[in-house]
Amino acid sequence: MVRMISLAAGMAMLCSAGAVSAICSTGIAASTPNSQLIDNGDGTIVDQKTGLMWKSCTEGHVLKDDSTICAGPAKSFNLEEAKQWVAQVNAGRQSENMDYDDWRLPTLEELASIVEQRCTDPAVNPDRFVDTFSVSYWSSSTYADKAKHAWVVNFSTGEPIHRDYRFKH
Repeated sequence: MVRMISLAAGMAMLCSAGAVSAICSTGIAASTPNSQLIDNGDGTIVDQKTGLMWKSCTEGHVLKDDSTICAGPAKSFNLEEAKQWVAQVNAGRQSENMDYDDWRLPTLEELASIVEQRCTDPAVNPDRFVDTFSVSYWSSSTYADKAKHAWVVNFSTGEPIHRDYRFKH
């Protein structure tokens, strides 16, 4: 099973707003329903459609015992720092590896696969990705048309955008 680091390891602190409950339209069918995103009960989620495993909390946060609230300070990284964080998590130097040592940053396509089309602020399944911030998260995909840029997904709207990889997200 392929494991993704959190919601892409690099949370973009583009704004200072905290995590809030998603605004979801009830008139639109869920693109990432609970039946597709299986909660393993250990802080990880498996997407049965893609076979990918995700952390349910943003990097730096840990899931509290009741599995409905993530606590702790969220991490903010530029792309290189995000890659270094993943290596540290896999080496066991961080306590956030969930007993796995093969986490990685997702590609743009993989990260976009967890966007919930009927929700905004944040555009994720609020039952599975608790306390997610409405900001951008890094992918491992570089942007071919501009040097030193990589793709992120803006989880306020669910849209992919490219950013300078030196920028802290």
